[in-house]
Amino acid sequence: MRREVGKAVRRHFNDVIGRCLSCFVEMRDVEIPDGDRVYAWQLVPDLAFYLALIIDHRWDAFTIEVAWSRDAKWPAYALLGMPTDHADMMARLRIASLWGSKRDFWWHLSREFSLDEIEEATRTLSDLNEPLELVLPRVEPMVDDAVARIIDFALPYFEQTACRFGLRNAWQEQMTRGQLGKTDSGERREGRY
Repeated sequence: MRREVGKAVRRHFNDVIGRCLSCFVEMRDVEIPDGDRVYAWQLVPDLAFYLALIIDHRWDAFTIEVAWSRDAKWPAYALLGMPTDHADMMARLRIASLWGSKRDFWWHLSREFSLDEIEEATRTLSDLNEPLELVLPRVEPMVDDAVARIIDFALPYFEQTACRFGLRNAWQEQMTRGQLGKTDSGERREGRY
């Protein structure tokens, strides 16, 4: 992702997470690739939930990973799994698996390119990204869609995980505090998981 686009994506994602999912706090001391961001929510001392903004380093695109761990550490080395995997200590997965997608889902800020276009660009070392003036206006709607999907799909998955470990009361307490799942207008979104 180009520097200007990555900066706009990270800034807007951080702003929307702060407004809609204020219990998640950006982590600064985690092992992640440059440009990516991880946000953590410590539900109880032995269960934490994570959201990771994953930036494509070549194309103007990003995706979201969701994770949880019982030791309050970002599961950097956990293999990407599926929501039906009932791990005991940690799990990490791409958000698209929560809505049943069989393929990896990325929010593309530039148009998607054909295999022929990609091969030609690779051969000639040319840039396929669209001009910034076309890409930057797409950042906010795409990030807003990603956060809406976090609310609709990741939060119910986190709730199921909390309940699986007997932490329904801790989850309910956070929900009554109103720190989760609100849109910018302040309305609560209902999950669809």
